[in-house]
Amino acid sequence: MNQKIKNFIEWIGESEVRIALFALLVTSIVLFLITLLFDPSITFPWPLNLGLYNKPDFWENILVESHGMLLDLFIIGVFIFWLQRRSADGREKKLRIKRYEEQLEDYRGWTENEAAYRVAGVIRRLEDEGVEGIKFDRLHLGKCPIEIVKKAVKVNTHIMLQGADLAHANLQEANLWGAYLQEADLVQAKLQGAFLANAKLQKANLLFVNLHGANLKYANLQKAKLVGTNLQEANLGYANLQEAKLAGANLQEANLDNANLHGANLKDANLHGANLENANLQEAIVDKVSWIEKLKEWNVIGAEYIKTRYYVDEASQVRSTHHSITIYSTKEDKEEIIYRYSYLIKEKPKEENNNARGKCKAIAVSTGKRCENYIKKGFDRCHQHLKQHEQ
Repeated sequence: MNQKIKNFIEWIGESEVRIALFALLVTSIVLFLITLLFDPSITFPWPLNLGLYNKPDFWENILVESHGMLLDLFIIGVFIFWLQRRSADGREKKLRIKRYEEQLEDYRGWTENEAAYRVAGVIRRLEDEGVEGIKFDRLHLGKCPIEIVKKAVKVNTHIMLQGADLAHANLQEANLWGAYLQEADLVQAKLQGAFLANAKLQKANLLFVNLHGANLKYANLQKAKLVGTNLQEANLGYANLQEAKLAGANLQEANLDNANLHGANLKDANLHGANLENANLQEAIVDKVSWIEKLKEWNVIGAEYIKTRYYVDEASQVRSTHHSITIYSTKEDKEEIIYRYSYLIKEKPKEENNNARGKCKAIAVSTGKRCENYIKKGFDRCHQHLKQHEQ
């Protein structure tokens, strides 16, 4: 029993609020008992001149005033307690928010998968605290809900969404300039008119995404899945589409000038009216051998250029007629190449001619012909080829 009383007293002493409430409760009980047992007819048994203290009315008034004072203490105490509690809660809230914001600062620039989970948790807590205007720049938002992503794209660029699940998301006309979307899942997302210039979309899943009129200039879409994607009137100028899966994609009137389509799968892709000027189509996979001839029928810009530069092999794979060597278009360029490399071969010893032999490929370019044997038959064949064009 003594231990229980001791524990009870210790429990009360742990909190100032408990001490005040306990004192108020004890005072109330004592006052209630005195009032209950008070008898106005009782006077002091000895004759003393105590002034008002010897009058029953005085003690009655004391008891009445004590009740009023006790009630005042209760009401005022509750109010003060509420104010203090509110103030304490406010201080604690500010400290929590400050701690969360410091954590976000620590996570900025962290690109690991673990960062996405931690950032998502901290942002959720800040949202629960009612914080607005969160700075999302350089935060990995890959595991945040779409509502957070939408807020981020409104105020930030270069947002980090690697591996994010954005399937079926509505991001029409969103500003995703320079966004990090590597391996993100964007299946059937709505990105009409979105600004994705310079975005990083390597290995992203963009199956059946609506990118009608989107700006993807300089975007990196290497190995991205774009099967059945709507890229009509999209700007893919200078985009990296190496080994991208574009089978069945709608590229009607899309701008692909200077785009890198090396090894891309273009089977059944709709290229009517598309701009393929200066595009790299080396090893691209197409429907059939006559694909290049079809480009003109489809009113593809740059079709004539492609016809002179590429051919389709029996495996329906686009090959360069010049083995992907830079084309030198002017007569002066051709003469300079012949002069420069003939000098190398003539003046250098044979054992130092490996570099010159490799550069003989440039001669094939200058003549506009294929030099298929310059590797197979070695230096002598290459030198013979050079001699023929010097004459």
